[in-house]
Amino acid sequence: MYQGIFFDISGVLYSGRETIPGAQAAIKRAQASDLELRFITNTSRRSRQQLITDLKTLGFNIDPHRLFTAPTAAHAWIESNGLRPFCLVHRDLVNEFS
Repeated sequence: MYQGIFFDISGVLYSGRETIPGAQAAIKRAQASDLELRFITNTSRRSRQQLITDLKTLGFNIDPHRLFTAPTAAHAWIESNGLRPFCLVHRDLVNEFS
């Protein structure tokens, strides 16, 4: 039995500024189930908040705590290893690393 679903967002839920047909219905159905949902992306130039706003504009209601991005993973790895690097990141990601 499945316990959860990982959804890649770019190219799966939307492409550019267009929702992929059937994506909203699929997400609503998954959210109504008992499955754990996680939304993932390797997008590296948009903050989590920007992505949540983009998704909301496209008609998706995603819990921000269920969205995992490449910058989020990098930040978690830096923290878990006790590192304090000088980060050169896209200006939209500065707050993700402060």
